[in-house]
Amino acid sequence: NAKCEDAINLVRTEGTINELTINNSSFDGIDADFSNLIIKNVKIINSGNDCMDFSYGNYVMNNIILQKCFDKAISTGEGSNLKVNKFIIKDSDIGIASKDSATVYSKNGSIEKVDKCLSLYKKKQEFNGGLLQYKNLNCQNFNDFAYKDTFSKLIELN
Repeated sequence: NAKCEDAINLVRTEGTINELTINNSSFDGIDADFSNLIIKNVKIINSGNDCMDFSYGNYVMNNIILQKCFDKAISTGEGSNLKVNKFIIKDSDIGIASKDSATVYSKNGSIEKVDKCLSLYKKKQEFNGGLLQYKNLNCQNFNDFAYKDTFSKLIELN
């Protein structure tokens, strides 16, 4: 029930979080900047903005459940590198976003009841678009599988 801008805000942080649960955050569930993190066993439910927001860092996520994220379930930007494996995303506006020179590699995931499963774009002029590679992605009950601007690249891996 955090009322602040981010329920958890990590800046210039390195390390591993083995279990993370966030419920009913008014804005972002977790926001990490300039960090190198491994986060496992995540459950975030009902965030007023993004469930997970990453920028300017390297991030590895494993075994994630994100539900009722008002904006993006996973937002990655500003040159970040994100690897996400074994995830379930439900009832959000956007499943995974890669923007502003971010690189996202996702595998073994399920996204359902979203407007867009994936979104790749350039938001800030000093960056390029996003890159998103995915493998074994099951997306159901969506309006658009992917939004991609001309600066971005989406790759399905076998």
